Formats: sequence, C-alpha cells, structure tokens
Amino acid sequence: AFTGVESDYEKLGKIWKQVSDLLANYSKELVVFEVINEPHAGHDIARIINTSLDSIRNSPGNEDRIVIVPGDGFSTRQALIDAFNNNEIPGDDDYLIGTFHYYDPRPYTKQGDPSEGTAGQNWGTDSEFIQVETDFDAVISANNSWAANNLTSPLPIYLGEFGVDNKSDEYHLDRKKWLSWVRMQAEKRNFSWAHWNMYNNEATSKGMGPWAWNYAQNPSTRTFDADPLEALVGFYRFKDGSRGGGVYNSQLYPDDSGNVYVDFPETTGVGVWARINSIYVPK
Repeated sequence: AFTGVESDYEKLGKIWKQVSDLLANYSKELVVFEVINEPHAGHDIARIINTSLDSIRNSPGNEDRIVIVPGDGFSTRQALIDAFNNNEIPGDDDYLIGTFHYYDPRPYTKQGDPSEGTAGQNWGTDSEFIQVETDFDAVISANNSWAANNLTSPLPIYLGEFGVDNKSDEYHLDRKKWLSWVRMQAEKRNFSWAHWNMYNNEATSKGMGPWAWNYAQNPSTRTFDADPLEALVGFYRFKDGSRGGGVYNSQLYPDDSGNVYVDFPETTGVGVWARINSIYVPK
C-alpha cells in the first residue's frame, strides 16, 4: 500500500522504471500507462505524478508514451478538479490524459453496499439530470483554466469508471437511465470512458448479467442483460422510420449497411419530426 512515506516514492519510481523498460517496445497506440488508481486522500499527488513521469520519460522508448494522471482522493471528479486548480499536473508534458471516476449520487449508485447506500433509491429528476451536466462542465472549466495558466492545451479527459449497483433494479428501472445519460454526457464532451461493473455479490446477479467462473474459460458463452448493454453501446439506424417538416436522409455519412443518417433543417420547430420504434431515450 502507498502510504506516502519517503520510501514509498522511491519504490514507486523504481516500479515505474521496471514497467517502462519492460514495455518500451510495445505499441504506443495500444499501451498507455496510468500512474496510480484511486489514491487515498492526503497524498502528494503532484509528487506521485512527477515521480512516475520521471521514471517513464527517462526510459528509452517511452518519451512520448501516453500517461493517464488522476487527482488525489480516490480519483473522484472533484479530485481531478482540485489537481487542475492546485496546478498539481505538469503543464510541460504533451502526452497526458486526465482521469476521474463518477458514482454520483452515491446513495443511488452504491445502494447495494449497505455501508454506502440505502436500498430503494431512485434517480431521474430534472435536477439530477442537470447535475451530471454541471459536474462534467466543471471538469472542463478547471481543465481550461489549468491550460491557460500553463500556456498549454487542455488535457484529453478519460472517464475511467462509472456504474450503478444492480441492486437498484430491484426497486426501480433507473439504472439504464443513469448509465445512458452519463455515457451521453461524457461523449458530448469528448470524454473517453469505461464502465465499471457494479454488482450484487451473488452468482446469478453480477454486473451486466449472470456470472460463473466457467465464463472465464469460455467468454463467448456469456450473456448480458439487455438494458445496461443498450445504455452503454446502443447504436440506432434510421431504417424504416417516418419523417416530416424538412427532415431528410443524408448521403453524407452512409453506414456500412448502406443505410443513411437523418439530417434536420437548421431551424427546427413543432412541425419538424422523425420517428422510429424502439429507441431508448433517457430524457
């Protein structure tokens, strides 16, 4: 465990030197480094980042390797904002990505863990939808201010974890809504993302579908629950729908099946519409 004593920083630097040397010849497009995952509150995150980067950048072949950097305090959204605001991320490295994890509001997303959540919580009021947008915009604002202060460009942002304990679906069907909205708001702001499988610790109810150890030997046999899967990777083609008010099929971006995307006129109103069946819209 990293406790922050002097010997820990020395050990951290040596670990990153060994890892960097070992992976120096690996593809820079396929292999990136993350200096630390969810450091506990109270660490010197600037020193953690700089110690790690010194070892990585001094390892031949890793001078321009992409490195993911968090804030202190379990890599939360606020931790990354604080790292930007406190200038704890170096502004002279052109190959960094900032990361944060998002589980707000925790009483809802963690309700399967009795130490953190209360069972039976729901999610989806207007203010809760808006709060996600406000939270993500705060990351962008801090990132832009950090970039201006360091005379550099804002960092790409990686939403490294987000998820809802599936205990929530025993009471309400809001997990799909939350997952879909968070994904949409991340992509709207060009955040890359990864879903973290929150789950009840039961053999038949783990994460996005039933789990047993035999799936590790034969992953192709595993099935997934339709709702979270659609929320995370749903993609819709406008194939047999209807439209009106100047909506037209655009030939600009045909997909691989030969179908087309639908364009709306620049000025839309009540008479402008398009409709197909079975599209999930969280709001």
